[in-house]
Amino acid sequence: MRNTLRLAALSTLVTSMVLPAALPANAESCSWQLKELASPAFKYVTDAAEGGWIVGSTDPSQSVVRQIRWRPDGTFEALGKGRLYRVNSSGVAISSEGTIVYADRSVKKPALPDWLGDMQLTAINNNGDVVGFGHTKNGQTDAARWSAADPGTAQRIPMPAGYSYLVPLDIDDQGNILFQAQAAGGAGFVSLVRQANGQVRQVVDPNGGGTINPHRIGGGKIVGTSSADGNVTWRTTQWNLDGAFLFAVDNSTEAGNVYINSSRQMTNRVKLNGKYQIGVYGDFTQTILGGEFDGAVPTAITDDGVITAQIYSGGGMRAATYKWTCK
Repeated sequence: MRNTLRLAALSTLVTSMVLPAALPANAESCSWQLKELASPAFKYVTDAAEGGWIVGSTDPSQSVVRQIRWRPDGTFEALGKGRLYRVNSSGVAISSEGTIVYADRSVKKPALPDWLGDMQLTAINNNGDVVGFGHTKNGQTDAARWSAADPGTAQRIPMPAGYSYLVPLDIDDQGNILFQAQAAGGAGFVSLVRQANGQVRQVVDPNGGGTINPHRIGGGKIVGTSSADGNVTWRTTQWNLDGAFLFAVDNSTEAGNVYINSSRQMTNRVKLNGKYQIGVYGDFTQTILGGEFDGAVPTAITDDGVITAQIYSGGGMRAATYKWTCK
């Protein structure tokens, strides 16, 4: 089910609103087309990139969890143990096992730097640069970066003064990195953005004393959720690369799973009529997808107009895509 609402009727839903760029072509001749992914009986889809690359895993509740990658021709391949949870436009993915899995199925484990006792990879960009974190001998949580040109060498990401915990959440193609951070001494968590020029900015809490949960960066923007009432109500929220608040969407009290592409098109999870559905945002419109199912949750939006989703129906779950298709 697709429900498109004009912003004229949504004036009460959006605060300080400047919506992302429009999807291509006239909305009257285009629509989001649902397609189920070929896959094993139990599957999770976790990320996607332009060109048709999609990654995920078999059901984590099973005794053996396998990495799954869908290729541009629609076929899938079961790879090593664990999960693939991020992928780029060249089909290069990172796994829960701390490995980089290339399009030709070769696997490389980035070098563990001597200042870390362990490491976990968290994000990869379309250039192939990878970020992650680990723990030092003195208990500090440090961030590292591995360049596509030299994954055998870890580059330490400088810890901002006054902090002892730095976990990268995402890296864009320009090298801007989004972090979760904690001040030394165990104070509360904050979100930081390290710009490509090395400048570090704190992501602003638009509610002043509330909670924010930024988790993706793209198209020169940061997206996530924010709460002003003790984590009871969550709104989809967007910031710029300086960490300044841009707008929040008030169409759901349980917003989450917010993603953005390089054209600043957004998707998120909303709760409407008692069930989770998928929101998509472009110029002058908001579209709701998945209303015909028991539930639907997005996991990515790509630069070429594909949303990956978990669909819940009839007590089962399946991996699917919505593709922006024009006649």
